[in-house]
Amino acid sequence: MRNIDIIKRSNRDYWMGWAMIMIILCHIQYTCYDDGYIMRCLRVLFKKGEFGVDIFLFLSSVGLSYSIISNNIRTFYKHRITRLFPMYFLFLFLSYCFFKSNELSWNVVFFQIVGISNFVGNPFNEWYVPAIILIYTSFPILFFGIKGLCAKSILWGIALILLAIYSYTITINYMTLYFARRLYVIILGIVTFFVHHEKQNPKGVIYVLLFVALMQLFVPSDYNMFLFVPLLLALFDVLFPKLPMHRIVGFIGKHSLELYLGQTMGIIYYCNQSSIRILYKLPVGLIITIVSAILLYWGHRAFYICMEKMITYVSHLNNK
Repeated sequence: MRNIDIIKRSNRDYWMGWAMIMIILCHIQYTCYDDGYIMRCLRVLFKKGEFGVDIFLFLSSVGLSYSIISNNIRTFYKHRITRLFPMYFLFLFLSYCFFKSNELSWNVVFFQIVGISNFVGNPFNEWYVPAIILIYTSFPILFFGIKGLCAKSILWGIALILLAIYSYTITINYMTLYFARRLYVIILGIVTFFVHHEKQNPKGVIYVLLFVALMQLFVPSDYNMFLFVPLLLALFDVLFPKLPMHRIVGFIGKHSLELYLGQTMGIIYYCNQSSIRILYKLPVGLIITIVSAILLYWGHRAFYICMEKMITYVSHLNNK
């Protein structure tokens, strides 16, 4: 069996690109309430696009695992902060100005930034970034705890995954449904990393993912087919090593954060507020998505360019 290349950075970008496409299509059919023929077809085609979130979190967990063994804790957090927060602040500002001014009170913004909005109610209707903030914050503890278990036996890691799956029935009472249901994916990504990285055994990855997938037969119905997603991802990677549209989809995956936040403004906010038919709101929503993503990207870059120039200027003054 060939190696499982979803672990590689280029392939992670590729699959994250497809995940982003699935998420956008899923949000289109969720937020557009037109009941015409086109909308019914879209719902049939894209109602399982939320699988994209599982792909994204699984691969993010694998990527974070590689990051934490390649950097010290300070550098790990620095990379996460510089990638996420300036763009997220700009997103919140644009959302306040153009779409959600009636819901963005200071306490809501604070809860979003520190990641606790998934526990105290989420009027802002954006659960993913607060979830990511919590994952980033707790990831070193989770990673090294699972490392200690996997060093003894991979069965301990699998047991932890199963515990996370069944704890969903408890945690759903305390946090957002979408976040609670996917906590196991983060643990699964870390365990998969150790099986692949430490054991260097691609078959072992398939065995772990197959075992978790079979838990579909014994878990709450809300999981539906979610447990199969990482396994299908790995099997597709093994069976079809040459990925189609690699550069285009990989580009989307590389800029997935900008596109996710952009589609939140373009599709969720705009489509929810607009009462026009899908044929009219969909193109406008996609245009807002693309424009917002570009603004977020260049705003993020401009922030760090200004910071670098300021640091250089201050350093120059100190050297005089």
